[in-house]
Amino acid sequence: MVSIVVGDISGHWWACSLATPGPSGNPKWNCVCLCCSEPRIISGVEFRHKIPWCRECQRGRQSPKEILLLVASGFRKCSSCRRIQPLTEFALNKNDVTGLQHECRTCCRDSQLRRCHQMSPADYESLLKSQDGGCGRCGEPPEKVGTLAVDHDHKVCDHPQGFSCPACRRGLLCIDCNLFVGSRENKGVTSDPLTQSYLARYQRKLVLCAYGD
Repeated sequence: MVSIVVGDISGHWWACSLATPGPSGNPKWNCVCLCCSEPRIISGVEFRHKIPWCRECQRGRQSPKEILLLVASGFRKCSSCRRIQPLTEFALNKNDVTGLQHECRTCCRDSQLRRCHQMSPADYESLLKSQDGGCGRCGEPPEKVGTLAVDHDHKVCDHPQGFSCPACRRGLLCIDCNLFVGSRENKGVTSDPLTQSYLARYQRKLVLCAYGD
C-alpha cells in the first residue's frame, strides 16, 4: 500500500489506497476488510457504495431470518470471528433489528482499535502490560473500572472524532481519569501528583523516541 486514506473518509474500509487500474481502466482500491482483516482489492463501485465486507465475507453472512431465529434462542453469530455466542457477549445497538451489535464485544473493541487508533489487539495488550495491567494514572485494573480508553495528546493530533496515531498516543486510562486529564489540560492545570506522574512518563517516551536512546 501507498498513501493511506483513513476509514472515516473511505467508509467501512479502514485503510485504503488507490491501486493500479484494471484492463478497463476503472479505478481499483487496496483495502483491508473490517470483517476478516485481510487485504483486498475492491472495485470503485464497492468503494463508493461503502460495501462493508469483502465478497468472501458477504457470502458467509447469515440471512435476516436466520439471525432472528438464532437471537430468539438466546444466541447470536459474530460477523467477524464467526463464533456463535450468548447475547450477553454483544453490546446494544438500537439501530439493528435485533437490538444488538453484529460483532461481539471483543471483535468490536479490536475493530475500533484498528479503525480509530491504528492499534492491533497485541499493541493494546502490550501497552496495558507496560502499565502493570491497570490505568496509567490511578493504577486500577480494568476488572474494577471497566475497559481502559486510549489516551492521546490533542496538541500533537487533534482529530475531530478523537482518533489517535502512534505519534500522539500516550497510554490507557479509565473513563474517570481520561475525563479528568482532558479537562485539566484544557484549563492548563495539571499540578496534581497522579496526573504529573502520568504525563511525565509520556514526556520521557517522547525524548527517547526523539534521541533514540
